[in-house]
Amino acid sequence: MKIAFVPEFYIPHIGGGEVWAHQVAKELAKRGHEVHVYTYRHSDQRNNGMIDGVFVHRKGLFVVNRVQAHFKRAFSQIHCIFGELISENFDIIHSNQFIPLIPSFVVSKIKKVPIVATFHDIYFKDYWINTYGPFWGTIANLIEKTCAKPNYDAIIAVSHSTKQKLIKIGCSKEKIDVIYGGVDLELYDSINQPKIHPPQICYIGRLIQHKHVDVLISAFFKVLKKVPEAQLVIVGSGPEKKRLEDLSKRLGISEDVNFVGKVSEIEKIRILKASQVFVSPSTMEGFGLTLIEAMACLTPSIAVRIPATREIIKEDDTGFLVEPNSIGTLANVIIKLLQDEDLQHKIGQATRKVVEEKFTWKKTVDKLEKIYCKL
Repeated sequence: MKIAFVPEFYIPHIGGGEVWAHQVAKELAKRGHEVHVYTYRHSDQRNNGMIDGVFVHRKGLFVVNRVQAHFKRAFSQIHCIFGELISENFDIIHSNQFIPLIPSFVVSKIKKVPIVATFHDIYFKDYWINTYGPFWGTIANLIEKTCAKPNYDAIIAVSHSTKQKLIKIGCSKEKIDVIYGGVDLELYDSINQPKIHPPQICYIGRLIQHKHVDVLISAFFKVLKKVPEAQLVIVGSGPEKKRLEDLSKRLGISEDVNFVGKVSEIEKIRILKASQVFVSPSTMEGFGLTLIEAMACLTPSIAVRIPATREIIKEDDTGFLVEPNSIGTLANVIIKLLQDEDLQHKIGQATRKVVEEKFTWKKTVDKLEKIYCKL
């Protein structure tokens, strides 16, 4: 098949949605499909090219430098996506939320090509207003609702949690398939990295408000009273970085908290494998891909108890769940794990088995190909 893959962002921009798009496109290309990705231009990769067998077309009126300049960037992109897709012939158009969905849908109807829409999460009005303010937040909420309205040939939700949100805003239940993301086990297993000492806790993700990395830092302050040799590694970047660094300084633990910024995929895996505990304090996730990545590394995870994480972690068996913003409880669970190597090993082995059974990119694309073939 010749497939147009239209994510809003693509690597080197890093996030769960970008990893999903890249890994799925790469696996499709490995299986002999001709995959063309249409995405924003990026300050680190401004030109078209091929990545892992995938044709990547970077379009737009200007180069993307900041995630926060969303509306100007997004609306400049619509006509570029439309122009590229209308001039080519594809067997499938597979578009991702949000902005690419509408021009992709219009082209699919004009050219009579099946369209598949992937949704990673639905945020609702309160989130948009809190993030962008009353005016732009209301517009963002309207865009979100508008993107969910078209009669797509198939809809992919990355979790049952996201599926329920899609149904809530009006998507047809019958059109929605849940397809989890995963990991490339061959890559993970090729990297040899033992656990390190002194013990290490890690976080991987964007440094934005709803990820609540401040809760982790505050919990780590309490952890150090019981495990004074522990270290915290924070991987990722974002607008909250300075505030988080300042918090570490105010608590007097800045020497024990290492902000490493963006890292390569290989280095990310090394950090996960080296760590005794991975923590995701986020209160809003469509799926939680970093949890799966930690599980593949046999690293016990702690996450906030929200619908998406409950699909991944079986409490006290394949990880631990805590209530949102519960600094004391989070600290106690981290301490419990750091002080019990047998428990670390037991949970690590259990989580790896779950990944092998449910969460690989091969299984993701197996399910996706079946949907493509039905259209």
